[in-house]
Amino acid sequence: MKIFLFVSFVVVLVACGKDDNNPVSPYPVAYGFDHIDQTNEGLYVVTADNSLSGLPTSTGLFGQYKDSLKTELQKVIASNLDLQEIELTSETELRFHYIYQGHSVMTPATYTIVNGDIIIADSLFNDIVSYDKVADQFNLCGVTAFALPGPNAIFPLGPPYFQFNVETCIDGHANRDYAMDLLISKNLKPMDTIGVLVTKYIYTK
Repeated sequence: MKIFLFVSFVVVLVACGKDDNNPVSPYPVAYGFDHIDQTNEGLYVVTADNSLSGLPTSTGLFGQYKDSLKTELQKVIASNLDLQEIELTSETELRFHYIYQGHSVMTPATYTIVNGDIIIADSLFNDIVSYDKVADQFNLCGVTAFALPGPNAIFPLGPPYFQFNVETCIDGHANRDYAMDLLISKNLKPMDTIGVLVTKYIYTK
């Protein structure tokens, strides 16, 4: 009995020693698709001094068609990048898992951690996929800002109106910032309106 207890004690010590020398790796860590967030929406009217004033998002054409536009935005983003999962494989490497032309594809990339933020190195994805350290989630984000004609529009059915282009979200940009960017870049008239829709595909553990 004493011999058995002694052997058991030695086995436990050896096992503990092995665990201490070889701690369990936290990797891989997978962030899978969780849901789509399209609550970030805005509608603004161009004022006489070439500024913006907010409007209720239920107003006019924007309010009438925003839900169908959101559905189309989902389709556009998914057709460009049908991202399924982001997998952290080590402290410096990750993998993007996505569907391309009906096939499962994996693309590796490198990253660094700066003040808790995961910064993806230069790759196909670093401009369109970002990490939110507060929520501990990855975001695939697209935005469309578009102009709608007001009573002062000279050619209400032509450019710059009704141009629905999906762009990559800009880190730190608020909804109104996208509208202001469009106002600065286009020759809009007072009483024109600008709609902004932000679509986020969210990936969590």
